[in-house]
Amino acid sequence: MKNLKKIVLFCVAILILGSMTGCTKEKLNLEKVRDAVDTLKGKEVSYISAIDALVNSGLFGEDLTDVYQLSEVGISEKNILEEEGNTKYWMAITEKGKDGFSYFIGRPAEGKKDALKKELDTYYKSAKEKGKLRVEEADDCLIYLVSSDNEKAWNLYQENRYVPLFSMVGDIDESQLESILGLKKDDVEEYIIKMPMAIVSAESYMVIKPAKGKKDTVKDAMKTYLENQEQQWSTYLPDQYELVKGRLEKEIGDYLVYIISKDNNRVLDAIENCKE
Repeated sequence: MKNLKKIVLFCVAILILGSMTGCTKEKLNLEKVRDAVDTLKGKEVSYISAIDALVNSGLFGEDLTDVYQLSEVGISEKNILEEEGNTKYWMAITEKGKDGFSYFIGRPAEGKKDALKKELDTYYKSAKEKGKLRVEEADDCLIYLVSSDNEKAWNLYQENRYVPLFSMVGDIDESQLESILGLKKDDVEEYIIKMPMAIVSAESYMVIKPAKGKKDTVKDAMKTYLENQEQQWSTYLPDQYELVKGRLEKEIGDYLVYIISKDNNRVLDAIENCKE
């Protein structure tokens, strides 16, 4: 009987020791966090960003000229959506005109998609017959591409058509920790803190590992900072105020995470995927 008790106690000790050695603190790779979060794209379309990527790719040659009067290429502006006094299209052609490189990105007016498509098909007929045309639809736009590599051009458009989720943020350094957050550099072991660089946005994210024994100090400082943010935005921009109120706060191992964005859960997923 005594031997049985010894065996049971020995097994319990082994189980406890195993659980203790298996309980390691979660660690985040902050460089991976930076890369993962900074490359997240939001839902807002940035036509200018996409077009800049196309123009600077070299896939359309060097003599692209913007088309400001669509009537010059046989397209009616009445078939293009107009918002706030601007027709929503972007078109550029080379000196060779119909036989050269070109792109068109435009949103049809309501009920005018077929009419616009017909005019574009007529203009790009030669390129289509030569197998040089790629036609796509995205973001309510008709997209016509004639380049040295339409596959690359289309991929560039897709990669650059959305604004980054955090498009107006910048890093704060040690010298700004105290002035902005009320923290001393000795209060934190490591961190990534991205703050808004424009007065029209509250979007930000912070991943902070407090120094040993400083967790409560960091949490208190962040509580004060975020309460001040609520007060600030409550009298300024209602949409940003709602973002601040709807912020996400979480602890991952020894790290304190704060996210103010239009898609907090996606940002959190990106951060958690950077565990080591």
